[in-house]
Amino acid sequence: MILILFASAFSMHSIALAASTCASVVSEAKSILSPEVRQALPELEASQPVILGKGNDAVLVHNRWVAEQLKAMEGANGLPIAEKFAGFSVDLHNKGVMDVIQTQEGYVPAAANGNHHGNYGNFVWYRDLARVIVGLRALPHLLQKSYRTLHQPDKGLIDKTLFAAKKLSQAMLSLFAEKEQIERTLHGIKDPAWHLDPQDGFRNVIFIRQKLEPRLIGHTLSPQDIDEESHWSHKQNDALALYGHSILDGIESGETDPDSLDPNVKAELIFLSSYFQRLRFYEMWDSGAWEELNGLRTSSVNLALSFLERFEKGWNNQTNPISKEDLFLAQLRKSFESDEFKAYLSNFLQSTSMGYSAEEAYATLADSLKQIPDSIHQAYSLVFKGLGISTDSLDKRIYSKLAEVTKGPLRNDDAALLHLLLYPPQGVLIEDQLYILGEIEKNLVKPSGVNRYVNDWFIHFTTVMNPKTEGQLPFSPNLIAIQDEQGQVVAATEEMRR
Repeated sequence: MILILFASAFSMHSIALAASTCASVVSEAKSILSPEVRQALPELEASQPVILGKGNDAVLVHNRWVAEQLKAMEGANGLPIAEKFAGFSVDLHNKGVMDVIQTQEGYVPAAANGNHHGNYGNFVWYRDLARVIVGLRALPHLLQKSYRTLHQPDKGLIDKTLFAAKKLSQAMLSLFAEKEQIERTLHGIKDPAWHLDPQDGFRNVIFIRQKLEPRLIGHTLSPQDIDEESHWSHKQNDALALYGHSILDGIESGETDPDSLDPNVKAELIFLSSYFQRLRFYEMWDSGAWEELNGLRTSSVNLALSFLERFEKGWNNQTNPISKEDLFLAQLRKSFESDEFKAYLSNFLQSTSMGYSAEEAYATLADSLKQIPDSIHQAYSLVFKGLGISTDSLDKRIYSKLAEVTKGPLRNDDAALLHLLLYPPQGVLIEDQLYILGEIEKNLVKPSGVNRYVNDWFIHFTTVMNPKTEGQLPFSPNLIAIQDEQGQVVAATEEMRR
């Protein structure tokens, strides 16, 4: 329910209601704006952020209309009364404010439109899809739980959410089954050093960002589309692992019928597991959740590890499957060992120009899958190092600093580590997870939001890009000004820090 969705960003002290954000612009700053932005200034001004309350109790609201509604229900401290806020949240949800933008085919684009520099409305990201479907699958339960004290459950909204999750699941399976993706996976299995190519290594991996239009009904994927897709930092093992987890979630919940799965999906689940093992995921540098410089990232290693643990548990549990997922994976192993799978592999490879024989590929796969337990063992030493976990002589946990990037551009606390709480490895205990959460909250949660990491370059833009500027903004501070309740401009630099 929306109240619960707000809780993490709200902390009962801050609100992040997503909407258009920008502000009044002073004349000396206008010269850096494009003509399109200048033309849109009146509309941007109307959606100016507003501060409610004062000091550490202040909340930042990114929409003036919402701020006015919240102002009307304030308590003695100037903040919205919790009970009234809860009801208002439900009303917003029922009006569709939190609806996920979804195509007829089920895809969820990264933005509402593509008419801007990043063209994000015309692309989908594996990580985005995996996170959205987790929310859609959880929302009906959260709605039912939250409505008990507010209203009767809206069955229509619950059914709508379940339908959206089902559509997204089908779209995700469709992407997972694409021939081009499977070929990239097999290429990595054949040549684990492929991704280390100094010129093309960034795209010599499974793609995690793909164009939307070629996958809509009535369209086809062209070589030009594939080339356009390739120009991205695709080394993101956390996204691949989240995606794999999402597919197994659908099987376990009964949302996905294993008997009706495309053979390509079944094969790619096997290939993805071998891919992580062959590329030594616990040593592989990637660009991670924020798509930045490559490094050995604890969040990526953890998510790939937990996916492999999940796969291996079912793969080697043939005699006593205890869940739908385990049963599916046990049957998948039997299929892998059959002549039918070998014929599938032969036919697939013959349709490519890889020069990879079915016999060689199968032998490599079989050997790789046997080595997954060893890869899991290898990963744990790195996982515990990154999470700052060690034990004393009595096997009691000792905690030290978190380290998201342990090799490359080193970094300690990073909100990307919260991803592993979705699918923690078996060896990361509940007390470990609470420690991670506590460290992130202590070091990154601010009164008006959460920094991605200390000295997040989105906040300290010029400090990173040009240290000589000593942290000054690359434009007048009033370019992104924020008003208080009386309409007075609050210093933008302070609010950006918050």
